[in-house]
Amino acid sequence: VRNHDADMNITDNQNLVHQLYNQKSSSYSENKIFAAVTMDDLRADLFERVRNIVRIRSNGSHPWLTMDNMQILQNMGLYQKDLNTGDTGFTLACILLFGKDETIHSAVPAYKVDLVKRVVNKDRYDDREVLSTNLIETYDKAMAFIEKHLPSPFYLEKDERIDLRTIIFREIIANAIVHKEYSGAEPTR
Repeated sequence: VRNHDADMNITDNQNLVHQLYNQKSSSYSENKIFAAVTMDDLRADLFERVRNIVRIRSNGSHPWLTMDNMQILQNMGLYQKDLNTGDTGFTLACILLFGKDETIHSAVPAYKVDLVKRVVNKDRYDDREVLSTNLIETYDKAMAFIEKHLPSPFYLEKDERIDLRTIIFREIIANAIVHKEYSGAEPTR
C-alpha cells in the first residue's frame, strides 16, 4: 500500500488487507443484500420516529409522510436488487438503521460503538458505554454520553443561546457512525 511517500507491506495485517479490499471494491458493504430479512426483522417504531423528525423539519411537506414503510426504504435505496444475482432484499444499511438488535447481531456480529471517557484514569477509563443497537438509537445514546460528561459553555449568538457542544458533537458522532466500515471487526470508538 502506498502511504504518502513510502510503500507499506500489509501482507501480515488482516485488518489493513481488508480495508484495502474494501477501498478497491466496486461496491460498498452497506449495499450488501440480505434476501432472507423481512419487515418483521425491522423495528416499526423507528419508522414513526423518522416520520416525526421529517414532519418537523419539512413543515409537514415531505413525501415520506405519505409513504408506507416499504416505500420509504425503497426511496432511500435500502431495499435493492443485486443486478449480478437477481436477489432483492434489504441492505446492510437498512439493517443498521432500522433492524432489531438480534437482526443487527446476525448480520454484523462484531458491530459495536464503544464510548469511552478517559480523563482521570488514562490507563483504563472513567466511564464507558458499549452500544450495539441500531444507528438511530446509537446516535441518541452517544449524544447523551457527551452531554453527561462534557460541559456546555455559555455561548450567545445574537440574542440566542447556542449549545456549541451539541453542534460540534452532532457532526462528529454522525460522521463516526456513517463512515464506519461495518463489515470489519474494529469497533467505532
